Amino acid sequence: LHPRKDSTFFNGEVYTSKATLDKYSIESCANEYAQTFYGCLFESIFREIPLNLCLKSSVTKKEHLIDNIGNGKVDALDLFCIGNRKEIKRISNLWYEYIFDYFEKMKSLKNHFDFVFKIDVNDFILKESNSNKYIIDIGKLTIDLQPFLDSHKPYYKSLIDKLSNIQNQRI
Repeated sequence: LHPRKDSTFFNGEVYTSKATLDKYSIESCANEYAQTFYGCLFESIFREIPLNLCLKSSVTKKEHLIDNIGNGKVDALDLFCIGNRKEIKRISNLWYEYIFDYFEKMKSLKNHFDFVFKIDVNDFILKESNSNKYIIDIGKLTIDLQPFLDSHKPYYKSLIDKLSNIQNQRI
């Protein structure tokens, strides 16, 4: 589990490096797909909403402002962009279907995620700046999350392995 740092959301427009043609490694596509999907997996389990509500590529103002739906707009675009790569295009529907199956499996293990969901974010804020930005103690967060990461690693690995297997069988 690694944070993604290559997507930005600016003035309602989505920009992503995952849309850049021929600027990726075919071997890392399954990992990128899993990594991208995980934001919506966590949000959907935490908020107890269907996965497709997070993975909406377009949302109304009411959905976004009142219902707080559509936070996964960037993730939906990134999944589409990864799935649209020439080597992946033939299997992207299989990957997309599988992440919904995987989500149901993870949702049935909700207690497994409670460790993360019960973390007090205030324990990691070093200071607030004047521009409504927070400085976070990533080192402390990493240390405190390590027990969850260790216990979750087999699940995450199984997702990447399954996506890789689908990819390798279809190439």
